[in-house]
Amino acid sequence: MKRNVALDTTASSYSAGLMVFDGLPTADSLVACGPGEVGLRARAGRTYYVMAFSDTDVNGGNLVLTLQNAPTPRVHVSLAKRGVAFHGGAAKLHGTYSCTHAESFAEADTHLLQRAGRLKIQADSGTRIRCDGKRHHWSTRLVSPVGTYAQGDAVAKVKIISCGLIQCRQDKVKRHVHLAWARAPQRQWMAHPTTARTEHRHPLLARQRHWPST
Repeated sequence: MKRNVALDTTASSYSAGLMVFDGLPTADSLVACGPGEVGLRARAGRTYYVMAFSDTDVNGGNLVLTLQNAPTPRVHVSLAKRGVAFHGGAAKLHGTYSCTHAESFAEADTHLLQRAGRLKIQADSGTRIRCDGKRHHWSTRLVSPVGTYAQGDAVAKVKIISCGLIQCRQDKVKRHVHLAWARAPQRQWMAHPTTARTEHRHPLLARQRHWPST
């Protein structure tokens, strides 16, 4: 029988590190180590030795060591069926995600593939994410080194990974998406276009309009 256990010293009055040994402490019996908190996949009937030590210049203090079940990470990710293609060649995808118990790291990886004849236009993107149990929106910009994305259909994949003290969990989605052209930025017209053209040809006239009268 196995049980995932979290050993935690973060409530201590000093910064403590941990070393866990399976049996008598030797270099070969070390099974877990780290600052503040470590995870252990403990087996029934085995004896484990735990060593706590100061990992700073502070020489000890009040040690608080807690043992509890190590939580299992939970993740979920979604991918919108529509994306955006920019006239410069990049593409943008988006969706939502939620994540819990990422003690080590949490990351989202995205891949986009679009065919242009025999050419495969593809790109990857990876980013760290917040793992607080709440639902978040994600978006990523992808630029292919072999071509430019355009309006039309493509195949997208997104994968989210969350690693706790002992276990990692992942969720992934693969689907066909449709890329639409991004809207061109609107031009900022002045209230009097005729005056604007005159000022462009004669910049001195524009400045003279604001001189105080004598």
